[in-house]
Amino acid sequence: GDVAAVAWGAGARRVLVAGASAEGASGKHSFAENGSRLEQWCRLCGIEDVTLLPLACSASSLQEDREELRRQLLELSDRCRTGDTCILHLAGLGALLASQVSSTAGEGGKEQQDHTDPEVSPDPPAATKEQA
Repeated sequence: GDVAAVAWGAGARRVLVAGASAEGASGKHSFAENGSRLEQWCRLCGIEDVTLLPLACSASSLQEDREELRRQLLELSDRCRTGDTCILHLAGLGALLASQVSSTAGEGGKEQQDHTDPEVSPDPPAATKEQA
């Protein structure tokens, strides 16, 4: 079909909700409770493709959690078609994302740093320093 002829949002709505399954020290609701509510709201709105992804986000599970999140994102991407609306909701995954940045920087991750915004990066690429 002609991509231009398909109106945005004319297709299916697909939702991936990923969150830390442990209750935080702040006393906020657990992901199990909040994720369940989000799933109920989606279904009440007629959204049938809803995936809940609880992640432990513990020190011992961070690599597995990253791999599972990536796998679920790829699966969501595979299901999406032109005209679909895809929603990604991430909750409480700061530890997961922070560990990725620190592990990349600690493993000779200079290539990773070179792709960051020089205004935000603590160690801008050499080309940026020369321009200054």
